[in-house]
Amino acid sequence: MEKELCLSERNGQKIIQSRISRQYRFLYVALLFLMLSCSTGKEEEFEEVKIAFIADAHFQDIYAQFEDVDYKGIKNPKTGYFVNIRTMNAQLQSTRIFNENYFAFIEALDDIVKRGIKIVALPGDFSDDSQPVHVKGLRRILQRYTDEHDILFFATTGNHDPVKPFAHDAGKTDFLGVGGKEQIITSSIENIKDTVAGRLTPIITSEIQKWGYQDILNEMAAFGFYPQKDYVFWETPFSDYSYQGYTFNKAEQASSLENRTYAIDAFNKHPDASYLVEPIEGLWLLALDANVYLPQKKLLEVSENANDFESA
Repeated sequence: MEKELCLSERNGQKIIQSRISRQYRFLYVALLFLMLSCSTGKEEEFEEVKIAFIADAHFQDIYAQFEDVDYKGIKNPKTGYFVNIRTMNAQLQSTRIFNENYFAFIEALDDIVKRGIKIVALPGDFSDDSQPVHVKGLRRILQRYTDEHDILFFATTGNHDPVKPFAHDAGKTDFLGVGGKEQIITSSIENIKDTVAGRLTPIITSEIQKWGYQDILNEMAAFGFYPQKDYVFWETPFSDYSYQGYTFNKAEQASSLENRTYAIDAFNKHPDASYLVEPIEGLWLLALDANVYLPQKKLLEVSENANDFESA
């Protein structure tokens, strides 16, 4: 435990002490199951289980179409497909890439299929700023690989999904537009500070806002964030049922986001997406949501305004 705390401190994570204690109690439960399974003194044979990890996918669905605006993007003259991609300059000025991640993610999944791996963990930053258009695209791809290859996916949140606890307007100024110009795509015209002669007309779509916990977990519900009937066991740090008394109905009731919150001040509570799951007998996965969103100022009432809180 002390080593994990030191690692957290070196990574600069500012985690409220009460939340640390609660999550470590949760971690203790997982470790207790492990110790009990190893202390029977019996030699048991276990079937080898392979798990693939795809961290920091920062998935962006370059082929996705916005549902609420008649804008397709840029047409690829060779394939005839329309794409919504960022400019090369956007990637050169960033610490991460955007357009290639789509293809890298598909290649990784195809390699997983070839290796016969049936369980895949996505440990944080599965999205790039939790835009609806990209999270929906990710969900469709994961569901296709589940349906076609019987793969179980388990995701946990990173500081890019979500950026803040609640949905809020956002956008990017550097999508690739007609004639190689930069194309603004934003969820609100208020995000555009000024106009420049010759600039392409901004595209306004809610699909490029930044989602909060509620929307992300609802979209990604089937991938660990909520209990599924096929799981052997599933719980959160806030549930109170025992392993012996576990039922899907109990887990489903406990999984409501309203039941998975912790206090950050006298008025506000924030969601916690942590969960512990036994997807198949004898295999345990622990997903810890390390995101903390501190108030920008002293709040005197309950607030669901994302601007009142710092980023994760």
